[in-house]
Formats: sequence, structure tokens, C-alpha cells
Amino acid sequence: MPNPSQRIAAASKDSINSMRRIAVAQKKVADVLLDGLRRDEPVDPEAERPLKNVTPAKTNPPRR
Repeated sequence: MPNPSQRIAAASKDSINSMRRIAVAQKKVADVLLDGLRRDEPVDPEAERPLKNVTPAKTNPPRR
């Protein structure tokens, strides 16, 4: 039967391995999202045109 310090070491190792798996999964998700953003970027600079009939954001007058 492992002593308490061995159990703590094993749990710590399991925790570190879990964190590594999570980090790898997060990187994969980030790569997929970034790849999708890159594909959405217009290739032609003329393709990005301002929207018509868009009212500007209303600003409140400064308080005195």
C-alpha cells in the first residue's frame, strides 16, 4: 500500500497530465478558430465596403 506522500505524488502527476491534455485541446480549438477567421478575411481590399444606412452611435453630451 503506498504511503500518503506517494499517493500525493501520483495524484499530482495525474493532475499535471490532465492539465497537459486540456492545454493541448485548447490549442487545437484556438487553431481551428484562428483558421476560420483567416478564411473569413477578404482577399480583395475592395471587398470590404462600409455598410449603407447605418446610423452612427449616439453620444451623450458631456456633463457640466
